[in-house]
Amino acid sequence: MFLLIAALLLLSCTRPPESEKTIALPDDDPAALEAVGQLRLTRARAIALSGRRGFVARNFDGLSEIDLSTPCAPRLIRTIAPTVMQPLDVVESWDGRYLFLADRFRGFVTVRFDTLTTCAALALDGIATKISLFARNQKHFAAVACGGGGLQIVDVSDPLSPKVASSFVLGTDYATDAAVAGSLVFLANNDEGGLEMFSLPEPPVPKPLVRISLPGYCVAVDVAAPLFSAALRNGGFAILRTTAFRAAPSETIVTTPSIELLSLVSKFPDYVQDVCFLPNDHIAVANNENGVQLYDISDPALPRLKDSQRVDGEAVALRWQEPYLYVCAWDGGLVIMRLVRRQTPQED
Repeated sequence: MFLLIAALLLLSCTRPPESEKTIALPDDDPAALEAVGQLRLTRARAIALSGRRGFVARNFDGLSEIDLSTPCAPRLIRTIAPTVMQPLDVVESWDGRYLFLADRFRGFVTVRFDTLTTCAALALDGIATKISLFARNQKHFAAVACGGGGLQIVDVSDPLSPKVASSFVLGTDYATDAAVAGSLVFLANNDEGGLEMFSLPEPPVPKPLVRISLPGYCVAVDVAAPLFSAALRNGGFAILRTTAFRAAPSETIVTTPSIELLSLVSKFPDYVQDVCFLPNDHIAVANNENGVQLYDISDPALPRLKDSQRVDGEAVALRWQEPYLYVCAWDGGLVIMRLVRRQTPQED
């Protein structure tokens, strides 16, 4: 088998209790989410942030540039038509001069930041879905999750001439998200038990380490070492911990790393689409039609639900950039939230 399968019973922990649906707000941590502003857009599914600008990937509705200088009143600047580009994801280049798009039909696309004109397009196997940037030895790369095409590592040191550096094809599975942290890359593989972990040594050629068996269909992943979290669609979300972060990028991991399943929160009436670690030991969860939930994970083995905020449309993607949480809501647009301290009755 090309990957080792880590069953839950082998994760050196017992299955944690599931959280309750009720919202608990202990006085020692009265954290909450507050909606600040909203811009209605259709098919919003990812956002890149650069200063006071935001760029929203809208799939079949193109790419939109947003003025975020007034968060309570975000303003649409322009939209590039879907006849030109159909992005599923968008990230800013390391130097701020370009945007990299995971384009449904054209693959990995480089776009000028100022004009939004296409500079380069690299065809990839499958459908380019998500991008995670990283650097090695003064060279720049993108780990690209490709539906039907596995994991592609693209050398973007020259943004005008991206090229495939290495790849790992996963057969019939459908990769939907990738997150690089240190010497590791995590892949959401939209399959039952489809959370994959790879070693990414120098040069960056992905080496399969483990396939982690979790209930539900893994569609997104986020990392805050030594923790990582997976959105499991109908299975809720999981928080895990691994010792593999200790490896240096130059080191090739040859043994199966230690992995602990710390918590599995599965009492959701709807689909979990994304997870996002926040400051001060919190995590946000995009829960489709039920909006966004905020959890206190100061004890990651026992996440505590702090708040739940509905948004127009279906919450599908989250992005944190201090001090705001940006929520992409399918057919609801861009919703901007912030972490606030909920007043206790004594403070009213």
